[in-house]
Amino acid sequence: MTMSNEEIEAAIPFNNAALVSYSDNSIIVRTIMSKPTGHISVAAFAIGESMEGKISPFNTLLQIIEGEAEIVIGGESYNVCESQSIIVPANLRSTLIAKTEFKVLTTVIKSGYESVTH
Repeated sequence: MTMSNEEIEAAIPFNNAALVSYSDNSIIVRTIMSKPTGHISVAAFAIGESMEGKISPFNTLLQIIEGEAEIVIGGESYNVCESQSIIVPANLRSTLIAKTEFKVLTTVIKSGYESVTH
């Protein structure tokens, strides 16, 4: 897996899918934003690649921005297509499997907003 932790510059439009390119036998990950309150990244999966996610204490939003992925959450498998999203509930393991090439935008918002007042 290849990973870039350099954040995207603020206030400049960008194309999520163009931030990462497919590479044979690889998963390419690019950080868009990483803060104490959350993390957003985009990844490109080559055919046949898979990634088992760590168990997070926070919900994780997975948005397929190109292609189609098999996503296993808590042992149940889902086929998620381009323009579709799925939420991985907190405290469940997920696995992303590339039966075709795909790109995914991952968003984690860490809890703590319970104490935020409006």
